[in-house]
Amino acid sequence: KKCYLKLSNMESDTEKEQYPESIDVPHFFSVLSNDVLLNLFQMLSPSTRVRLSLTCPDLLHFAEYPLCWLDTSFRSEPSRCTDSAIKYVSKFLRECRTLDLSKCKDITASAFSSLLDNGATKIRSLNLRGSNGGQDSLFAYLQSCTELTDLVIDDRSVRDTRFALSIPHVTSLITTSNPKLIGELVSIADSLTNLRELDITGCYRITKPILCDFATTLRTTQLTDLNLRGVPKVDDEFLQLLAPKCPTLRKLSL
Repeated sequence: KKCYLKLSNMESDTEKEQYPESIDVPHFFSVLSNDVLLNLFQMLSPSTRVRLSLTCPDLLHFAEYPLCWLDTSFRSEPSRCTDSAIKYVSKFLRECRTLDLSKCKDITASAFSSLLDNGATKIRSLNLRGSNGGQDSLFAYLQSCTELTDLVIDDRSVRDTRFALSIPHVTSLITTSNPKLIGELVSIADSLTNLRELDITGCYRITKPILCDFATTLRTTQLTDLNLRGVPKVDDEFLQLLAPKCPTLRKLSL
C-alpha cells in the first residue's frame, strides 16, 4: 500500500529535480495489526476518528467496524458535539453500547432523531448530564433503546413528565439536582421493580411529601445501591417506609 506526500513548497529547480513532485512512502497503517489499529481508534475522540477515516478508503472501511464505536464519548470535546456531528457519526453507532453526551449543550431534537433513524438503539449506558436536546425526540429514542440499563440525567437534559414512560427497563438511574424528575417517578414507582441503583445526589429541593410518596408507592424492588447524599429531607420516617421495599439493599449513602 502506498500513500503520496505532496511537496508543493519547493522553490528552486534544484529542489524540484532532487525531490519529485510526489514521493511514495509506506502507508503507516498498513503495518499495524487490526488489534493495534482498533486500540488507536478507541483512544481518539469521535470527531478525530471521523477526520482520520476520511484520509483514505482503507481507514474509512476500518472506521465502519462496529468495535471501533462500542464506547463513544464526546465528554472531552462537547463543543464539537453538534447535530451535524451526531448525524454523521450515528451511522457508525449501530452496535454502540456506551454513549456519553454529557455537557453537549449544542445538540437539539435533530441529534436524537438521527440516532433513531440510523438504528443506534443498542445503547446500554447513556450519559445525558448537562446536555440539551428536544424532549420529544429524546423520549422516542429512549423508548427504542430496549437494551438501555444505565442512564445518567439531570434537570437540563430531561424536563418533561413523559420521561417517566421511557424508563421501565432501566436498572441504574443517576439524576442530580432534579427534584421535578423525582416527583414524576412517584407516578411510576410501582413499575420500577428492576431498578438496582438509584442516585439522587444533590436534589436538595425535594420535599418530604415527595420522598414519602415515592417510598409508599414503590413496590418491592431489587435495589442494591441507593445514594441520597445532599437530600436534606431524608429522615427516619422515610427510611422506615423505604426499608421494607428494598430487601436486597447493600449500600446506602446519606
